[in-house]
Amino acid sequence: MKPNLTVISFGRVGTMAINRFLNVHPQIVAPSYQCLPLVINSKDRNLDHFGKVKDKKVKIKAMVVHHGDYLDTNHQDELNFIRSLKTKKIIHLVRNPFDQALSWLNNAKSRGLIGASGWKPIESFDKFLQDHPYQAITLKQGLQAQGFYNKGAKSSKVKLLDFNDLLEVNIHKTMADIYQFLKINSTFKSDIFTQQQNSLTENIMAQGIEFELNGEKIQIAMKPSSISYLEIEDFKPWITLHDTNDLFEKCPSLVPCKGDIELFIKDMAEFQKLKYSTREMFLSNTGNIISEALEEWARRAELVGLQVKKTKMSCLSDKDRDDVFNFIKDDLEIFTDYHPEYKSKWDL
Repeated sequence: MKPNLTVISFGRVGTMAINRFLNVHPQIVAPSYQCLPLVINSKDRNLDHFGKVKDKKVKIKAMVVHHGDYLDTNHQDELNFIRSLKTKKIIHLVRNPFDQALSWLNNAKSRGLIGASGWKPIESFDKFLQDHPYQAITLKQGLQAQGFYNKGAKSSKVKLLDFNDLLEVNIHKTMADIYQFLKINSTFKSDIFTQQQNSLTENIMAQGIEFELNGEKIQIAMKPSSISYLEIEDFKPWITLHDTNDLFEKCPSLVPCKGDIELFIKDMAEFQKLKYSTREMFLSNTGNIISEALEEWARRAELVGLQVKKTKMSCLSDKDRDDVFNFIKDDLEIFTDYHPEYKSKWDL
């Protein structure tokens, strides 16, 4: 698949949301933001990693750029490759960097609560910058990305999309505007646009769940293969589920997506040590096991969601705002030079 739309988006600005909202339209295919690194790192930059599109109704084939390095002149090879694709349209997602920083702090706190590997509750931006520099740099990358296209780029080619426009109160108008920009059916609507989601569910699923079968213990994990970026250590893919609609109904907090869900089983060597009858029971009851696991994951996600809500920070401290400003001020000045309307829009 050769893309004809570039979507530029970085951490905590709505990447997964726009990925889902674009994908649900029958005239759009928007592969996961994981796909571009696969293409870039493959032999001969094989575009098949974006997938193959056979449906003739599809008019828009999106490429999601979620790695700031790829738009950095210090990585000229990757930048030249992306530019060589010459996509006809560009959507650039942006977010008030102070809100983005607050979102990162709350995200770190949430991941710390569920015990996600490498994460722990963080109370200040300065500490976040020290512990998670790769995530913190996304504040600068989002502001720098306008350099990918020319300052005088025609509005018919580039659409700047603010994170707040993806919120439920604005979403139907926002998506209609995007569809008009892409010159496809702009009257299309979907329940997914307003469906509640809890991104923590993916993290909880990836951690795995232990259950007893035939008097023996088995641990499994799952992840949506088309949107998840998690690396699941010690797990090997076991089953790929292609029909996922029922699963999303059983686990409403799971982020809906087009694509597969992968089931993992921990340590195949240990699995092979189980009684033959246990292994047979597992293989013949996969559907029931997944159904029960999803219900448990949904329950855990709801409980964690309540914990997160109690500890969620509503605003940055004065010191955090100063630290964020000092971190991004040069990039913010350049961005608002390109887009002066954002000075008032973000109340800068």
